[in-house]
Parts: sequence; C-alpha cells; structure tokens
Amino acid sequence: MTTETLTFTQTWTCPVGVTSVDVECWGGSGGGGNSDTDGGGGGGGGGAYSKKLSVSVTPGVGYTATIGAAGTAAGSGGDTWFSTSGTVLAKGGVGGSTAGLEDGGAGGAGGASASGVGDIKYSGGAGASGSGFNYSGGGGGSGGTAANGNAGSGSTGATAVTGGTAGGNGSVSGAGSAGGTPGGGGGGGYNGAAGAVGRRGEIVLTYTAGDSFTSYPKFFQFL
Repeated sequence: MTTETLTFTQTWTCPVGVTSVDVECWGGSGGGGNSDTDGGGGGGGGGAYSKKLSVSVTPGVGYTATIGAAGTAAGSGGDTWFSTSGTVLAKGGVGGSTAGLEDGGAGGAGGASASGVGDIKYSGGAGASGSGFNYSGGGGGSGGTAANGNAGSGSTGATAVTGGTAGGNGSVSGAGSAGGTPGGGGGGGYNGAAGAVGRRGEIVLTYTAGDSFTSYPKFFQFL
C-alpha cells in the first residue's frame, strides 16, 4: 500500500498500474478575528474532512489536486478537492469576526460536512467568541477521520480529535496563536492585536501500486 500526502495545489499524475485511489481531504481553516482596544476577536473555524473510497483513475493521466488555502486574519479558509469539486471535497472554515471597541467578535463556523463531497464526512469545529474585556476566542479544530472537530472554548483552542488537529489559543494580552496543520483554526487577537492566520488544507492519497508490465508471455519454448 502506498500513501502520498499533497500539501500544495498541483497536478497529480497517476502512476503506472494504478486504477483507483482512496482520497482524504482536509479544508483550510479560518483565521482568528482582529481586535480593537479592549476587545477580543473570535476564533477561526476548523476545516472539514472528507473521504472518498475507490476513486477511478487512469495511469499516466494528470488530476488536479487543489489544497485549501489558510485563511488570513479574520479571513476564511479555502476548500480542498481532488480531480473535480464534485468528486471529493472538504470545506474550509470561516474566519473569526473582528472585535469592536470593548466588544467581542463572534467565532467562525467550522467547515460544514453537509456541503462537502465524499463517502465519509466530518465538520470542522467552530471558533469560540471573544470577550469585550477579558480575552479573544480560541480556534476550532479540524474534522477528524472518525469525528467532527472540537469547538474552541473561551480563549482555549480546541483539542484535536483522532485524525484531526487542534485549534490555536486566543489571548488575554495580544495576538492569538495558530492552530495545527492541516485545518486548525487560528486564535483571535486581543486589545488591538491581529488574529492568527489559519492553516492550509491537505490531501492524502492511498493506493495499491500495480505491476508495470502490460503483457505477459503465456509460455516459453525451449529449443
């Protein structure tokens, strides 16, 4: 069994002898919200997870692998997909809202499994809302291989589920921290600081390498 991890957008060329692949996708995560004086930005939402079994491929043919971009501060993460957006797709998380003066920003929603494409799908966790006077919100975790991502809680980033990543922490004094790669939501900024950027998505391909020969002799004749 061969496993390939794709971390940037590219054309993946199917190896000789391979006719199907299992595809796992994680969406990019949202960045944490920015902040104003005495306000905490919301945490970014985690990227979703989608898996499609036995995707048909043709040896020597190139397939588009689009990796969801990390959300900028207060920006949303990109969607991750393989071949086409209708083949297998994991949604990106939403960026946390920017805080106003002495006001907390709302946490961003996690990437929604219902909007993804695949046989197995899990949502990313939501970012936590920031506080007007105390802290910024923690980021949501990415979707895992068997569960939805956890949500951020207060200024604490989400803990990782199996096959997923943690969210970044919020702050009580300045910038939040980034989440895990792939797809962990960024923590919000506090008291005038910027929110942490999100994390990129990822694709994992699993397949059985075939024999490189295209024909075989049925018998040998010895003279």
